[in-house]
Amino acid sequence: MVTAAQELTAEAALALLAAEVGVPGTEYSVLSTQYGEVVRAIFERLEARLQKEKLASLRELAYGLSHEINNPLANIATRAQTLLRDETDPDRRRALATINVQAFRAHEMIADMMLFAKPPALALKQVEAVRIVDAVIAEMASEAKEQGTMLVRSGSPEPIELTADPVQLTVALRAVVLNSLQALPAGGRVEVSVKVAAGCVILRVSDNGPGLSDQAKKHMFD
Repeated sequence: MVTAAQELTAEAALALLAAEVGVPGTEYSVLSTQYGEVVRAIFERLEARLQKEKLASLRELAYGLSHEINNPLANIATRAQTLLRDETDPDRRRALATINVQAFRAHEMIADMMLFAKPPALALKQVEAVRIVDAVIAEMASEAKEQGTMLVRSGSPEPIELTADPVQLTVALRAVVLNSLQALPAGGRVEVSVKVAAGCVILRVSDNGPGLSDQAKKHMFD
């Protein structure tokens, strides 16, 4: 999408050029409209190409990480589980359990990158939104409890049916809830609401964390 600054720069350049060559006002107006349409088309095409190249780079990175890191991660997790079975010291057991959990988390992060870079085809079916939300909240409840964060659902108490891919919807919702939990260093509140408005099912995840920094906002859709 062409930004206002880009449109203004293009318009100013065109006005200067028209003044230099003595283009009449009417002709300049037509020329300006045509030029603006061309500029918008060019920037939209460039943006689409840039996004495509970003996804291609991310896909290549994800496949490389999967090949180079997943096998060592599996070995680390297996070794930690083996040691955990025979360990009796409470502190060592906690340390081994943490190693195991973090190894699986790293594996899941790589899997999420691959899913984003090359998402599978949607398997659409009738699903119940409130049930999916409740399942994600139940799954993330222990992590929220550990950091003293309230994780709750609000909105419609009644079942809400919609057509969606339940797996991808669950993955997306889990990722957003996890992001909110990670944005809260300790305490706080994460709320997942589900409701119907104007014929659409709306899922919203909100938290009372610090929000995005100006630097993070610049790259939030990279």
